[in-house]
Amino acid sequence: MSWGLKVLEYWNRQDFSLISSEFIIDRETLFILRDELDQTCLNKLTKLLGIKAPDFISFSEVIAKKLGRKLWEQKGKLISQAAELGQRKFLEKLSWLLNYEKELHIYAEILEVFALAKKQLIQQGIHPFSQEDWLKLTNNFIATNSVKSKLNLITAQ
Repeated sequence: MSWGLKVLEYWNRQDFSLISSEFIIDRETLFILRDELDQTCLNKLTKLLGIKAPDFISFSEVIAKKLGRKLWEQKGKLISQAAELGQRKFLEKLSWLLNYEKELHIYAEILEVFALAKKQLIQQGIHPFSQEDWLKLTNNFIATNSVKSKLNLITAQ
């Protein structure tokens, strides 16, 4: 569970340099950009096939020089996102996880609720007001209705 949340945090930072800091203009870059750029710009990029840079700064300098500063200022962000090898590798292996972001957060909250119950049992043991104390604690903790409904399903079993 926690590794999934860490992967989502990594995605939200949009810094894929830990995977790869390289950028490349290749067929995949052009394929990614086919619906985003006009044919003139794609033709200019096609002439740059094979250009590879070790990092964003080097890539932006080379591509801006080859395409022209104005075109780079207009389309550079799109081009660099498509050419970023770290992001591609991330998406290739972990893009499926992005579809479960909401569920991961819900289940993480549920696990925290159970951790609170465990802590309460360890510290206070079972006594006549255990359930009442736990319900008060979890009602203050649980933020979303979807967490409450999933927790109700689990505790009902």
